[in-house]
Amino acid sequence: MGRILIITPEFPPQPGGIGNHAWNLASQLQQNNYEVLVITNSRNESEKESEFDNKQSVIIKRIAKSNFNTLTYLKRVILIKNQLKLFNPNIVFFSGKFPIWMLGVLRLKNSIKKIAVVHGSELTISNKFKRWLLLTGLSKSFKIIAVSNFTKSLIPKEFHSKTEVINNGFNKHALKRNSVIRNDKESLDLITVGAMSQRKGQHNVIKVLPLLKEKYKHIKYHIVGIPGYRAQLEELSIALDVKNEVVFHNVLHQNELNDLLAKSTIFMMLSQPGDSGELEGFGIALLEANYVGIPSIGSKNCGIEDAINDRKSGILVDAFNLAEIECAIEEIMSNYKQYQQNTLEWSKMFTWEEVVKNYINIIES
Repeated sequence: MGRILIITPEFPPQPGGIGNHAWNLASQLQQNNYEVLVITNSRNESEKESEFDNKQSVIIKRIAKSNFNTLTYLKRVILIKNQLKLFNPNIVFFSGKFPIWMLGVLRLKNSIKKIAVVHGSELTISNKFKRWLLLTGLSKSFKIIAVSNFTKSLIPKEFHSKTEVINNGFNKHALKRNSVIRNDKESLDLITVGAMSQRKGQHNVIKVLPLLKEKYKHIKYHIVGIPGYRAQLEELSIALDVKNEVVFHNVLHQNELNDLLAKSTIFMMLSQPGDSGELEGFGIALLEANYVGIPSIGSKNCGIEDAINDRKSGILVDAFNLAEIECAIEEIMSNYKQYQQNTLEWSKMFTWEEVVKNYINIIES
């Protein structure tokens, strides 16, 4: 089989959706008898990274970040060039903003298939030089993979003929399925898993809690993730008098997260564009919740539209329309058994075992 190089700006054990995508893609391709090398960045916790890397079947090369961005970029270019010679890949995946910029400046052999993976926020760059680098990288690619139809809509139309949509997958082996049907319609446990940020929209869920307090005897909103935006969320919960209804968990180990998901009623992701133009390219956390039997409510007009089978696995809403969000919760609670059954079926299509087949079709084309 072929040799595949994956260039990604992040990688486990560090958090991040692009890194999670790269890890699962690398692992699945390795299981399908491809030889895989990953080039990624190193963070501060080098011991954790080394311990993680040593347990993987794929080869991982990390680039230490310098205090000077220019030096970091130079290190990346040098390492990539060296590994291109030593590893001699047939296919190279450039996943995310910085790797696609690299594709724009590197001179690669024509025999190498160059595949750009676009997640969404790369396409909102306003800086003219960075935008030029991105478009140059896309123009040099053999194929562009967009993680959602929304992401594809952001790609310039001249590249649409070589763009394919492959939705992100999730690792079903990390999750614990829950077949218990909830019957308590007076108790509501909402949950969001993702970095606390404007983009993930936890504040939009907090804003609807005063309305929900009037209808449910027990209500909790569990917020799980990197606590970057936590102070602002705490202030909002106090201002709206729902402090006792909001529970902050920060990052949880997978077993702890599985236990919390098992007690949750509805998964919420009311995303909106971030201050720096970041977008929700897909929304894999919604499908992970679906897989364990939790219906979801998510935002329209972003990549989440591909992750929710509207009125089947969950409901798409306007993230700023409190009445619409409240109605969506009532609809799911009134038909919970049917929604839960639908979520279990819908999510099966997004396991990495299924998703990798689409990548292999492109690799072998």
